[in-house]
Amino acid sequence: PASSCTDNQPFVVNELVSMGFAAASTDSSSEIGLNGDDNCGHCYELVFTDDIHQPDSWGGSHPDLVGKHMVIQVTNIGYDVSGDHSFDIQIPGAGQGAFSSGCTRQFSGYSTGDFDCSNRYGGCNEKSGCADLPPALRAGCEWRYDWYKWLEEGGQTNNPYVVFRRVKCPEQLTSISGSVATDDGNYPSVDVNNLESAFTSSPSPSPTTPTPSPSPSPSPSPTSPSPSPSPSPSPSSPSPSPSPSPSPSPSSERTANTERNPFLDTTWYVNPSLKDLLQTSIDQTSGTVQTTLKTMQNVPSAFWIDVKSKIKKGNGHDDLSTVEGILEDAATCDPPSLVTFIVYDLPNRDCHALASNGEICCHDGEDGRCLMATSGDNAGFYAEVSGNDCADGLKEYEEDYIDPLVEVLLAHSEVPVVLIIEPDSLPNMVTNYGARGCHAETKTAYMTGITTAVTKLATTGATLYVDAAHGGWLGWANDNDDQTGKFASLIADLEIADKIRGFATNVANYQPTGSKVCSSPGLCKGGTSSNPCCADDPCNLQEEWNWGHNEVNYIGVLDYKMQAAISGFSPKFIIDTGRNGKPEGREDCAVWCNPRGNGVGHVPTTDTADDRIDAYFWLKTPGESDGCTESLPDGTQCPRFDEDCADDASIGSKSGEPRAPEAGAWFHYQIVMLAENADLGDTSKLPLCNAGDTSAVASQASWKAALGTGFFILCLAMIGLATLD
Repeated sequence: PASSCTDNQPFVVNELVSMGFAAASTDSSSEIGLNGDDNCGHCYELVFTDDIHQPDSWGGSHPDLVGKHMVIQVTNIGYDVSGDHSFDIQIPGAGQGAFSSGCTRQFSGYSTGDFDCSNRYGGCNEKSGCADLPPALRAGCEWRYDWYKWLEEGGQTNNPYVVFRRVKCPEQLTSISGSVATDDGNYPSVDVNNLESAFTSSPSPSPTTPTPSPSPSPSPSPTSPSPSPSPSPSPSSPSPSPSPSPSPSPSSERTANTERNPFLDTTWYVNPSLKDLLQTSIDQTSGTVQTTLKTMQNVPSAFWIDVKSKIKKGNGHDDLSTVEGILEDAATCDPPSLVTFIVYDLPNRDCHALASNGEICCHDGEDGRCLMATSGDNAGFYAEVSGNDCADGLKEYEEDYIDPLVEVLLAHSEVPVVLIIEPDSLPNMVTNYGARGCHAETKTAYMTGITTAVTKLATTGATLYVDAAHGGWLGWANDNDDQTGKFASLIADLEIADKIRGFATNVANYQPTGSKVCSSPGLCKGGTSSNPCCADDPCNLQEEWNWGHNEVNYIGVLDYKMQAAISGFSPKFIIDTGRNGKPEGREDCAVWCNPRGNGVGHVPTTDTADDRIDAYFWLKTPGESDGCTESLPDGTQCPRFDEDCADDASIGSKSGEPRAPEAGAWFHYQIVMLAENADLGDTSKLPLCNAGDTSAVASQASWKAALGTGFFILCLAMIGLATLD
């Protein structure tokens, strides 16, 4: 006889969440994502939807069940469960099916009919029937009526539909089953005290897959500066600005998310414009490179809002290359997918570089560019006008960029959003203040602009991370030159810690991620320690007394300095892994502009080296140029040429190499190099909604299923002696 453990019955955790055990379908269909024995020990979060069975409009979830969550562990298979029926929940009193002799063997003095009200397929139709079961089974039987709402009037529960995803098994289940899958740690935990009713609409039987529209050539986005103590950033070019938008009404304001990891418990949006750009290179390649590029088409990445015209539709960009269009597209997923944006349009943007100068200026010059100094130490860079405090530029930034962005985000508040705030800006104020265009007026523009941006964007409900450079830039935390501490002091001066979740590091750079955080910050400085946490240092930064030789150790230093500077502040972090797949491949770690030898890095994941790191994510778009060579591919002079892009270690400096296009433009030669050296990690667990039909679509995505017709009676003290009905 086939039976299961008496303690495998379902139980209530709170009003919104229950837990229990189930058998999984043996159907190997890709739409279902389950294959019986392969799923043994796996846990899944199920969310009940309002779908009903067609034709004849029967069954489904009771209205009070819709939106509730159930976390189950698979402890058996359902060989006869196929099609959309993917799980059989093990519930006492719900029908013994074909295997009806096991329960009477365990519980003497009871007849077969006592265990399911003599209804072998479907079990008891009323809660009163639970009284006939042995006392040890009654609570699970009653759960079926009290929480699950089985056959309750006003909308019966009968074979309800769910959307589901794999999650890390909670201790409440593993302490009962004694089983933990070997890859369990790769999946997100479920916070049972921080869930919302979700999936209440009627999704189609498989994840929604919007069809991306073709994208035009993107406006440039930035790169991060050099890993040396005196770095220099990179570029974007202006586009026409839209008319000012009114500030949103205070009544529509929401609260910024600072407490919850936004990358957990959701799907992630795949940038359609990157898909299209990659396709142009896929069409020119073959073999392993082409396969890698195809996989990359289904990897989520950030979208750079580097010009005002990218906020709303109808300003010269394809809809899916605007914030508004992307949010509309993400909302078609069920639930809406998480979208990550880079906020990047400060006045006097990237003051220490020429390649990444932006469209908003403290002072306008000729030909639509900013006013540049013609003499002195900052000749050729942003001019400074004493006593002006960048008033015009800050007004334009707030009214024409931040306010319209707030308006669009509030109008699509159903879409979860992560915002990375102004790469390279504040770090330049630590190491480059007083050099080139990084003067006092630019500092006012950055400090005031970021305060305005964070304060207003926090009202949208988005999760905010401020850019914090990387360990090769601000990782020196020694008493004689505490760059990390100076950065923490700037954040303290801004008084924004209560509105942000934390910081983004390595944005658009190539520093190694690292695999182990040292037990105390700075343990490796000096290069004398043999501790395993001192590995992953291809640039030998620790020999220069750097505390952040890789990014996971840099976040340890940042956390330490932030907590010292701001009482009660415990920041979280994101690390950009878009282009650090082969950090040892660089010829010169100080080169930031299209360095030769790099590879695409680990695909986004929440399986990080430290609990303080919310995610590794592709923030910089792999394949977009960091800056131009002196002459462009068409032979004309580059108007934003930065001499750093002519370094011997930069692509385009050697004979036979193509010239590099302007920053943000697609660079086919570079993406081929990045693909050749790629180290993507495991691409099978990306939680996607709008992915295409490739192997990058994975088991963490939300799938549609229905709970099967056969519910198990729990009797014996062994699991899975045979297949249960």
